[in-house]
Amino acid sequence: MGVGVGVGVGVGVGVGVGVGVGIGVGEDVIFSSLPHPTAPMTSASNVTNAGEIEGTYTVTLKVEGKELESQEVTLAAGATQTVTFSLVEDRGGSYDVAVDGVVGTLLVEEGMLPTLHVGDQWVYREIKEGVAYTRTETITGGERMQGKNCYVVRVTYDPPSGGWIPEMTEWWEKGTLDLVRWQFSARCSEIGRKS
Repeated sequence: MGVGVGVGVGVGVGVGVGVGVGIGVGEDVIFSSLPHPTAPMTSASNVTNAGEIEGTYTVTLKVEGKELESQEVTLAAGATQTVTFSLVEDRGGSYDVAVDGVVGTLLVEEGMLPTLHVGDQWVYREIKEGVAYTRTETITGGERMQGKNCYVVRVTYDPPSGGWIPEMTEWWEKGTLDLVRWQFSARCSEIGRKS
């Protein structure tokens, strides 16, 4: 896991659109904490039309000077709307994040996810389509998959999921625990057989 720290700088940016419209991003840009790399971080900014007529404005998110996303906002005279962006950074580090010139720093720290070991196991109860299952996940090893260092995880279902999938293998990327690939085995003799 990592931690995201955001610092908002309150700077009002006003843009005139036509007669009597002044729309801009003001207040602080608020960054949520980032629990670990690849977890989404949210930024929130207030956009206000200080003018006398309705207007449209495009709000832009930039990271390290590169535009990642933009949203078009139409506001009535005197209205304020919160615009949010979701951002995912897959590596630790310090990032300059700007929402229409309002700049903050996002700090993503690595090294807080636990190291998993062969034999580590988790057991969950799931209910799918009214049927209760026991799902067991067991770390069985590690290997590279799709260019990433991964944990190999054996997943079993009791009873078989959907009535025909007793187990599957998943590859979780080390450092993020994101699912990279999965593969399942099935009882093919039971597929399509109805009495």
